[in-house]
Amino acid sequence: MNVKSLLRITGIIGFIMAAITTYIYIAHILLPAITPILIHQIESRLSGEGVAISQGDISGFISFMGIVMPITTLVGMVIGWLIEAAVLMALLRAFKINAGFTDTWLLSGNYFYVSVVQTAVVITTPLFEYSINAVAARRGILGEPILLAVGLVFTVVGSLLLAYIFARAYGTSITKALIPTLIA
Repeated sequence: MNVKSLLRITGIIGFIMAAITTYIYIAHILLPAITPILIHQIESRLSGEGVAISQGDISGFISFMGIVMPITTLVGMVIGWLIEAAVLMALLRAFKINAGFTDTWLLSGNYFYVSVVQTAVVITTPLFEYSINAVAARRGILGEPILLAVGLVFTVVGSLLLAYIFARAYGTSITKALIPTLIA
């Protein structure tokens, strides 16, 4: 088995690990933490407008959100992975690294190992509170500067990993492969 084949397999495994980690994070950690906050926000907003809402309605909304949020997150991951691979392939070709789409797609899956580590760091540190606040305030997770900084650090680390992988698989320098991976 050559290096490229091994890196393809580890790329698929990396994506599967990231998908499982993301599902567990969304469905079993983040949603239970933000559900009471969302229930309070819904009740206070609607009661402020004079609209009565039953607990059954709120429970239905929370159940719906518990199903839709993990699914849309995972579908978004797959679509994002395909888009990122297409952009990366074009950039690699611009830098005279002839990588096909399938290779680029599967090799870039190794980036998801960094994503798993980032998720673990956010969950196991006080950064998790920033995640809850960002989601509850509907700003998005990257609306918090500390989370944005952590995300940027992990993006650079992931780009370095991909640059190393592409340099190793295609026999080029890490510097030549780093620019496309940083941009993509």
